[in-house]
Amino acid sequence: MSISRNPDGGAQRPARGRCVPCARERGLAHSTLKTILHEANLRPTRQRLALASMIFGWGDRHFTSEMILKKASGVRPRLSTATVYNALRQFSQAGLLREIAVFGTTIWYDTKTGPHCHMFIEETGDLIDLPDDLSPALSSLPVPDGFDLAGVDIIVRVRSKPSFVAMANQS
Repeated sequence: MSISRNPDGGAQRPARGRCVPCARERGLAHSTLKTILHEANLRPTRQRLALASMIFGWGDRHFTSEMILKKASGVRPRLSTATVYNALRQFSQAGLLREIAVFGTTIWYDTKTGPHCHMFIEETGDLIDLPDDLSPALSSLPVPDGFDLAGVDIIVRVRSKPSFVAMANQS
């Protein structure tokens, strides 16, 4: 999507109903997002393109559907809750996202779909990648005859030591 310029050189807002160009600002062109969706056998609707722009325009990252819904609240075209949940499920099924069940009913999504492990920081609710050198060793785990290893999903949960929290609160 091209952004027209005002006579003073400033960018005009996109026309009503058009996708917000946030991926373009971060380096992913609209045509690249269309190609990503086409290659995943997903029709590049305005809603999917707007969502793909928010998700894939930032590089590898972790997020929940609630985070995306919050970010999408000001996006044109308007993204309903059902559209966001359906698109995230479709992106996951197409292999564009990896679903991660950390605990409870919250599903995290990861744009880095290759093998890797995660660490969940309980106080902040952040999910981060562990170093990549762990995954190859884990992928050679022995499995019973007649089975192939489908994947290794490890989530290490951490919390601050009580003495560290007390010291942080004193400063």
